[in-house]
Amino acid sequence: MTHSHDLDHTLTRCHGRGRLGALLRNAALLAAAWLAVALVLVAVDALFALPAWGLMLASGSLVAIAIAGLAWLGVTAYRWRYRPARAAVLVERAMGWDDNRLINAVALEHDADADDTRQSQALRGKAIASGHAAAARVPGGALFDRRRVARAAGWAGIA
Repeated sequence: MTHSHDLDHTLTRCHGRGRLGALLRNAALLAAAWLAVALVLVAVDALFALPAWGLMLASGSLVAIAIAGLAWLGVTAYRWRYRPARAAVLVERAMGWDDNRLINAVALEHDADADDTRQSQALRGKAIASGHAAAARVPGGALFDRRRVARAAGWAGIA
């Protein structure tokens, strides 16, 4: 069915942009936190003239924060891995839809029991067609939350 490509393409595109937004937001927050800690450590060194071991401890803490932050970005990327059903749920929430059109279409298209005679093929086809029609109205950036990314970038800029 050619419509399946359209639905999968829409969900993949929206999910990819949502993942990018989450990664950008977390990277900006990481940069803000790292810069804030670095500035505090510079101020502490200026005020107290830290000995060599204190400077090594400060440098080590900056490296540890950077490593923890990279691990955090890795966890974010892992949590945002693509799963069609999850992408459909996220898109429906972002669009304010509460009728499960996309979720039903994804579930029914990937259903292993598609030839089951207990299912109404007409209703199944109607649900899938409704999901495809809804997917055609979804903007590509439905999951990209510009406000959250801008807010995190602002914090990084302030730091």
